[in-house]
Amino acid sequence: KDIQDFLEIYNVIAQQVCMVDRTGFVKTPYRYHIDQKIPTKPDQFTNPSFSDIAIARAKDILLHNKSVLVCWSGGIDSTSMLTAFIIAADGNTDRIKVVCNGNTIRENPKFYYNHIRDKLVTINSDNLVHFINDERHSIILAEGCDQLFGTDLYKKVQLWDNLESMYKPYSFENIGKFFMDCGMSEHSAKKWFSIMDDQIKEACPVEIVDFKDFLWWYNFCYKWQNVYYRLYYLGNSVALPLTREYLDKNYIQFYMTDDFQLWSMYNPDQKINKDWASYKFTAKQFIYDFDGDKEYLDNKVKVASLINLIRSRSTVCGLNTDLEFLGPDDDVEPYRVLNNSFK
Repeated sequence: KDIQDFLEIYNVIAQQVCMVDRTGFVKTPYRYHIDQKIPTKPDQFTNPSFSDIAIARAKDILLHNKSVLVCWSGGIDSTSMLTAFIIAADGNTDRIKVVCNGNTIRENPKFYYNHIRDKLVTINSDNLVHFINDERHSIILAEGCDQLFGTDLYKKVQLWDNLESMYKPYSFENIGKFFMDCGMSEHSAKKWFSIMDDQIKEACPVEIVDFKDFLWWYNFCYKWQNVYYRLYYLGNSVALPLTREYLDKNYIQFYMTDDFQLWSMYNPDQKINKDWASYKFTAKQFIYDFDGDKEYLDNKVKVASLINLIRSRSTVCGLNTDLEFLGPDDDVEPYRVLNNSFK
């Protein structure tokens, strides 16, 4: 019964998400290890802007004398990341290589023709696997940006009630109804809301006020670690024996830093305005300040762009703390937690 209640959340969220409560408060029916902890607000917190953090992050990565393989899907996250690298390089772009393909170019053709073609070296994304495990190259990914700004569940809410609930105080009345309308049973919806509500009250370091905040917190807290690892375990094409040292030094998630997380935690007004089209408006403004594309600023909306880079890749079922892949036939019983929050 505990597993059944736990699994009902996948009526709401994507089935490939491996939920990890980064506060450690929620005990799921399956054991997990937290290695992507939520940062603590420092005493001397200056609250720098998104653009300042992005450019400083790119400069820091470029300090290492390695080829920088920037994975560009054409979406908002990877375009703002690539923008930061171009600005930080200040004309010295020899070590910046853009990993892309025809799908990514089609999502953002103006940026490609104005800032990539004939200006930066490009690598077809199908060849990315050949650079993995080569310590001369750092692979730079844009994972984590969704978690900073909110969640694509906002679009689901817009289709559900035209975002009428988004700015109302979060409660079982609105969140529970959303859960149940997505397919959860009333029992499981109440169980999940109670667990998540208790976690917010006991372990969340920032104030969660409305439905919008509640969904951001889910993505920021529970999904963060999943997206850190998901490109790593794509399956047969990249299922190579990697080490923790390699991951720490050469597998770089651009947005997954304490500075970006603190920006997200303490700037709730800079993520989305009153509609889905405004989602990530701060990142879009950063891109606009660089390339002046008003059409992109006004009309670009979040879409699932990562698939542009990894289309046709198979996936594995899990990853353990020894960085070993788990397949569909592996025994999951050793990973069970009997005394969990869903009992």
